Amino acid sequence: MKEKKKSLDNLRGGGYSYLDIVQEVFMKRTIIAVISIVLMLFAFSACRPTNIVGIPIDPTPDTPTPDPSVKDVSTYEALRAALIDPEIKTINLTVPMELTTTQIEDLEFNREGITLNGNKNVITVTAGTTPSTAGAPAKPFNINGASITFKNVKIEVKDTNVCAWLINVNADDFIFEGGSITGVINSNNSGSTVNMGICIGANTTGTIIRDTILEGSYSPVYASSDAFTIDNVTFEKGMELEVVSDKTM
Repeated sequence: MKEKKKSLDNLRGGGYSYLDIVQEVFMKRTIIAVISIVLMLFAFSACRPTNIVGIPIDPTPDTPTPDPSVKDVSTYEALRAALIDPEIKTINLTVPMELTTTQIEDLEFNREGITLNGNKNVITVTAGTTPSTAGAPAKPFNINGASITFKNVKIEVKDTNVCAWLINVNADDFIFEGGSITGVINSNNSGSTVNMGICIGANTTGTIIRDTILEGSYSPVYASSDAFTIDNVTFEKGMELEVVSDKTM
């Protein structure tokens, strides 16, 4: 304390007042405090996660809002509901499905711009309570809306009553892409399971069949309109297209 007092006395003797001394001490302490705060803030910032441009990343990012136009389905009831919902444009099958011809005929492909994405899941078509036994063949998939797409849908037919128009195209711009249609022969039946895989109706335009596998004992395409395109389609040996036009295949 004596040395400190002596130092203060020396300052006073050098022309400094007590006020000058207090101000000088206060300024020194203030500078030290500011430097300490800056160092603490720098250390805190350095410990936070950052992205490649150095901007802090929010550790709890917002959950993206689901797209109301896309629907994942895993049951027949959910599939049927999605097809009639005007807000839904893309339907994703998340599991394989086994459906009767009656169930499929009750599916409404009537709205414009629907995409049925099978995600490589198989839809197995089994026998239903159809009028097939009375001579009218089952016609399961009826495409009545424009711009409908079947993407990566694999269809395996096990109903021998499906003997015509597995997919009946009645509207423009239908696309069957990336999937397959397989007709399984019943050993007790001399005929084939499916006579026509995809039937393109008269006065329709823009049907596209591409990147698809068609195999079995059936006519893969029956066309009453020549306004269609087949691209990169694999046919089993012996299959013949039936086209009611002069279109060269």
